[in-house]
Amino acid sequence: RPVARLTQAMTMLAGGDRTVKIDGTDLENEIGSMARALVLFKDNALAVDRLQAERAIQSNEARLSTILDTAMVGFISVNEQGHIVNFNAEAAAIFGYSAAEMLGLNIDVLIPALDRAAHRRRQGQAAGAAKRIPMSNWRGANGLHRDGTLLPLIAGISKVKIGDKVTMTVIFRDMSDIQVAENELRRLSEEKQQQMDELGRRSFLLQTVMDTVTDGMVVVADEGGAVLWNQGFLKLAALAQGIGPDAVTAPTGAAMADLLALLKLAPESIGALLADAGNEQEHVLGDGRALKTQVLRSGEGSSLLRISDITRRH
Repeated sequence: RPVARLTQAMTMLAGGDRTVKIDGTDLENEIGSMARALVLFKDNALAVDRLQAERAIQSNEARLSTILDTAMVGFISVNEQGHIVNFNAEAAAIFGYSAAEMLGLNIDVLIPALDRAAHRRRQGQAAGAAKRIPMSNWRGANGLHRDGTLLPLIAGISKVKIGDKVTMTVIFRDMSDIQVAENELRRLSEEKQQQMDELGRRSFLLQTVMDTVTDGMVVVADEGGAVLWNQGFLKLAALAQGIGPDAVTAPTGAAMADLLALLKLAPESIGALLADAGNEQEHVLGDGRALKTQVLRSGEGSSLLRISDITRRH
């Protein structure tokens, strides 16, 4: 029943089955002519299918290219020989080469000579993996700009195998700006530490000098209050309050007015002293003791309060 078989083959072809076998093409009659015409129909259908598949691939590649060229990271795809088959716009901006210049070249041109062996080893490990490798394990890497400048990168490699075709894709970001910011932050931190060390050294020397003076002395910062004081001040404060020197609370952060209040100066005396900084003033306390005070401005955001016990002179 050759006609029935031809009819069945035509129905299968119309339904999209391009694997159907067509018999009778060798017959020298009307059945043979119909069979050969059906073979031609099948060949044309296969050609149309291939054309549609190629157009679909081209469309997908165009969409992928648009996505890659608008991405904020670099994408470079290479074949199993390491030749570049995709080089997106961000990669071009980072390395200074156009895609047209790079397509077909070995990716080694973008890798410093000292790093190429390690890159090939890692690429070989990824290519030899039995299954697809997802993008992971981002690592620091060096790239080589067109002008020879080393580029600090963070990069990862992904392997994709479609049929017998293997593609390795390197996705990376240029870390130059971040490295510059980190270096500047490190420099500022080191500079700040040096300033703190110098301040600590100066404070130690000043404290040593102050402790050799019998008068009471306190260094008061405009912002932060009392920062340094000597034993002479603690003794005068203890005497004013009728307690032992060891019982006096350290005046850390105390404002100038609070320090003077510890010495039992009257409020009006405190006000007069603060209003007339720089001049020496004498104060007679309620217990009969007499103090001489002076506030000296340093011009660097701090003041020095000096107190002398002049009771014997009164």
